[in-house]
Amino acid sequence: MVGVVVLGCFEYEVCLSMNTNRYAWHHLWRLGFFLLVGCAFFYGIGSQRDLDCSYGIREYNQDMSKVYRDLGWFSQMRHDFASAIKSYTNALEKNPYYLECYDYLGICFELCKQFDKAIQTYLKAVSLSPDFIQMRKQKKKTIPSLDPINQPSIPGKVAWNGESLVHKTLLVKSVGGIGDSVFFMRFIVMIAQQAAHVLFVPPAELYALCKDTFNERVTVLPPNVAADTIDCDFYTWLHMIPSFLSLSYDKIPLREGYLDAGAGEKGLGDKVIGVMLPSFEDGALEQIKHVWHRLVLRVRRAGVRLVVLCNDANQLSAIEELTGKDCLVRDICQDSVSQVAALVKGFSLFITAQTDFAHLAGAMGKPTWVLLPYVSEWHWLGYGEGEESCWYASVKKFRQTKKHDWVGVLTSVCARLEKQRELCAWLKK
Repeated sequence: MVGVVVLGCFEYEVCLSMNTNRYAWHHLWRLGFFLLVGCAFFYGIGSQRDLDCSYGIREYNQDMSKVYRDLGWFSQMRHDFASAIKSYTNALEKNPYYLECYDYLGICFELCKQFDKAIQTYLKAVSLSPDFIQMRKQKKKTIPSLDPINQPSIPGKVAWNGESLVHKTLLVKSVGGIGDSVFFMRFIVMIAQQAAHVLFVPPAELYALCKDTFNERVTVLPPNVAADTIDCDFYTWLHMIPSFLSLSYDKIPLREGYLDAGAGEKGLGDKVIGVMLPSFEDGALEQIKHVWHRLVLRVRRAGVRLVVLCNDANQLSAIEELTGKDCLVRDICQDSVSQVAALVKGFSLFITAQTDFAHLAGAMGKPTWVLLPYVSEWHWLGYGEGEESCWYASVKKFRQTKKHDWVGVLTSVCARLEKQRELCAWLKK
């Protein structure tokens, strides 16, 4: 490139020495042409270098995908979501394995209320990487995205790709956390209607709860079983099932509940509200004290018992200090998921900021108000105070309007409770 530029400059100097303006301008465009050719040549080398450095045999321009990602992010920060969607889409055309862009693109679709496209985007990301949901939950700043993503395989087993399951046995394994697994377990019920037999390996925390949930066509296996020793025709991962069923968000099955926690815990009474507060940073509990007392006052006036669940040993003393003698505090740090589910089953209403347990309560069909930590929380879709959840018929959502504003969320909860003038009668419904 340097040689091309030098040649162009030399020609320009020659034409100037001839003191002919017309000749100088004639060659000025030639200088521009040489510069353009040089830049194109340099860019071609750079692009080829990027391709040579690409992972495996997949050819995509990593640098340009990052440029489009940044453009999308800037547009998103300006609330220009249409431009952001276009930029993220361009980034994914350059690099179809850029998981971070699927995350941002899905959020933009949500903000534009294009929920079908949002779900398709997230399902695509999950199909590329079964760890996508878990990585997103951990709120990592950067989701690994440039390595080729391969679906985990089970040696000696055939992956299910939507083939007919008539007279077939399907092995289903879960690799997600508690909340994600509970959500996707509804599809086990659906797929069991198509297959002769389904073998389900849940997370260890959910094994006891799952054993008595499904009918005779589903066998729940211990989580430590070696998958390659299981006799089956096909295998798949729990989160992959929806992609083979062609479902839209308005056709989510079993919204009324599909988990059975047994008889439930006795002795709580018939008018009980359970509360699970978020994990607060230092001093945050002090900020919500006044709105908490407002909530307690409203509940006590109605003769309703309040039970606060704590699953963080480091915050137990702070929660006990906040609640005082106004309500019962239950330490569930050592309890199993089955024990918590039995406790939640006894609640008339469950108010929780822990979304794993919101999934659990929703899957049991319990009236639940979930307090979401983000305005844009793609796990739950939709916006607005007290919105219905498309995942569970019994769940309503309360979102923060600004970051870390738990006071505002709890104020909205209090206002909603105060609208229920006959609280006792309402809780019995």
